Amino acid sequence: MASRTRTKLLAAVAAAGLLAGCRDNPERRELTYMPEMYYSPAVKSQESTTFFADGTGSRHAPQGAIPRDWDFYPLAWNQLEEADKLSNPLPRTAEVLEAGRRYYNVYCIACHNYNGNGMTPVTMPGRMPVPPVLYSDKIQNEWPDGRVFHTITHGQGNMPGYADKLTPEKRWAVVHYVRALYVAANPTEEQLAAFQAAGGTTLNDDPRVAPSAPPRFPAQ
Repeated sequence: MASRTRTKLLAAVAAAGLLAGCRDNPERRELTYMPEMYYSPAVKSQESTTFFADGTGSRHAPQGAIPRDWDFYPLAWNQLEEADKLSNPLPRTAEVLEAGRRYYNVYCIACHNYNGNGMTPVTMPGRMPVPPVLYSDKIQNEWPDGRVFHTITHGQGNMPGYADKLTPEKRWAVVHYVRALYVAANPTEEQLAAFQAAGGTTLNDDPRVAPSAPPRFPAQ
């Protein structure tokens, strides 16, 4: 008899607990397990709080703090001479060039085009200035790898910086790929012969726009 009574009592308690959770407002809980976790003291972005004297929840990082998974770049945007002294730490291998091509096609191709001539639907006349040609003699001969890396890091003109999107290693890989665009647009006779021997086509046979030709856009 006592066992049956105890069973009924446990069933009643369980039913009461279930009914306590049935409310019109799902954010409200009459019974909470570990309320310290449910009612979190964390302050959301731009939320006010009485914990700090100024009542502002958004706080600056402590002086000298360094974010995780972030590499500090010491040069300011106008320190070009110092940037020119930087050297590419990555070897120019097929693997590195493929990585550079992949990230270039994600972040750069919209404005610089697949071949670096800067003629894309984004940069059509009247929309935004056409960026410099990446396979020009100026970029090749007057811009060391460090200058290209520095520009990718900080940006220039209408181009934003990509330090928050690409790690230094990925940026250096893109630098190698930019150099490869120059070789593709200005191959030597030996390079062109090796390219054709490997089964590649010449620029004239390329169904896409040749680097020196204007882009083919659909009629507006």
